[in-house]
Amino acid sequence: FPVTIGIDETRIKDKEIREIVSETFGVILYQEQVMNICRRLGYTWPETHKFRKRTTSTEMIGKPVEKEFEEQFFNYAKDKLTDEEAKLIWSNMKDHGSYSFNKSHCVTYGIVGMWMSYLKRYYRPYFYAAFLNFEMIEGNNPILIKKLCKEYISDNSEMRMLDLYKSVEGFSVIDDNTIAERCYRDWE
Repeated sequence: FPVTIGIDETRIKDKEIREIVSETFGVILYQEQVMNICRRLGYTWPETHKFRKRTTSTEMIGKPVEKEFEEQFFNYAKDKLTDEEAKLIWSNMKDHGSYSFNKSHCVTYGIVGMWMSYLKRYYRPYFYAAFLNFEMIEGNNPILIKKLCKEYISDNSEMRMLDLYKSVEGFSVIDDNTIAERCYRDWE
């Protein structure tokens, strides 16, 4: 089906820029894409870094990009792109900081998500016990703890209160279907 957002790659004559955006079907998704486009247009590395920092800075997201960056972009683009191509690419690049991220982060989040799904599916009580213990110590988010406890028992699993002979600090696994809690009982 046709892509309705991003850059229509067929409208870009520059082969290198077309290759840069084709990987994500015309959407500038990664910061590396912005940097590669800047470098292709002739930016120096310090200029590329300054542009990336400006557009991805949390204080600047959502605010219009300063005229100096826009003028600089069109200055470099005039030798390599038509006016229409330059406007098309600029309209996609100027606001990329509100949604783009590093490609390496994307890969890492994918790997972590895959492992978390695997552990949740095949080592369910251990996954929940570890997650709940982490939230008790690091996250300290009672709403999430309550949600995780309800989610765990909703699938015919059991959560027991303190057992003086079997419990340890925090949440611990008793058997393949049961988690014991030491001190947190505000989730019902």
